[in-house]
Amino acid sequence: MGVHTPLNLRRITSGSSWIPEIDGLRFIAIALVVLFHLAAEIVTKGAVTFTTKAWYAGLFSFLGRGGIGVPIFFVISGFILGRPFASHYLLGHAKPSLRSYYLRRFTRLEPPYLINIAVCASAIGLYARVPVRELLPHFAASAVYLHSFFFRENGVINPVAWTLEMEVQFYLLVPLLTLIFLVRHRWLRRTVLSASCIAIPAVLELFVFGKISGHSHFWATVGWWLQYFLGGMLLSDIYVTDMPSWPASWTWDLASGLAWSILLLTEHNRFYSLEPLLIVLAFIGAFRGKLLHRLFAIPWIALVGGMCYSIYLWHFFVIALVFKISRRILITHDLLANFLLQSALILPCILAFSFIYFILIERPCMDPAWPQRLRIAIADLSQRSEVA
Repeated sequence: MGVHTPLNLRRITSGSSWIPEIDGLRFIAIALVVLFHLAAEIVTKGAVTFTTKAWYAGLFSFLGRGGIGVPIFFVISGFILGRPFASHYLLGHAKPSLRSYYLRRFTRLEPPYLINIAVCASAIGLYARVPVRELLPHFAASAVYLHSFFFRENGVINPVAWTLEMEVQFYLLVPLLTLIFLVRHRWLRRTVLSASCIAIPAVLELFVFGKISGHSHFWATVGWWLQYFLGGMLLSDIYVTDMPSWPASWTWDLASGLAWSILLLTEHNRFYSLEPLLIVLAFIGAFRGKLLHRLFAIPWIALVGGMCYSIYLWHFFVIALVFKISRRILITHDLLANFLLQSALILPCILAFSFIYFILIERPCMDPAWPQRLRIAIADLSQRSEVA
């Protein structure tokens, strides 16, 4: 697609194709989440309050919508994981190997995550003097992606990891959910997916507003978020069948821009039932809009977006750690001024730490053959030691 990034920095994909626009969308998602958590840290830990300027409230209302980055990630996952199954069922391409599919998920995600929670747990134990016996159950549940399910709260070790638990639950369901692609009539298939994207949040609103009881723990399951993953599957359907014949158009820029505006600038509950489909429409602009396609494929944006897993795992920890020092230079009670100051101090730390982690840990784990290479390297070292 005419987009180039250094080969030793770009994410390694399981297939032969790399979609830079998806990494551009990952950049938007992780940026929203990081800014959301940074603003929350300044307000809660820095005791900084709003000024009376009305536009400040609008700005931080936008930052408060940063949580939309999580559903954006879920739609991306639905798209990425649904695409090979859509290609198989709809275009007759090779059937994805379930063994390779699950092995890829495990070897790709588990090592960086285990290192993360091991380091964070050690830091919590040493700094907060939390006994090992208290941390061990949380570590064990987090290691198997079931902390939210068992403890009914965000992770004690890494609070943001609850979203990864939802992702893993979806990974297990993908081979079953993608059977929808066996429906040959495209409009029936897409109507079912679209209707599900709307119906699930509509039902959940009954839970949220207390009209149906017994929902207090349901948020800890993928069922609470399934509409976004299904939205990604709908997008994968369109992407592999119709989208290759669609020319780039300013119309998609306009439609996508409207969707992004609604997602980022309106209250969450106002368009809750339509959020999955709005995200799908926003994504189409990244693929087929004349302007947005160029923006989302900018090399440095795609590069940072490709590191989003490392940023995701570490940003909360880095924000908390650096802010313990940088909070000493809060200059006024002006929230905007302090947000800009703390962003200038903390964001480079997040990027630097995540970049190093991406190069040393995450990117090597993207190579599907790394377990075999590790075994060969260990065997070689063993043979050399025996000879010596």
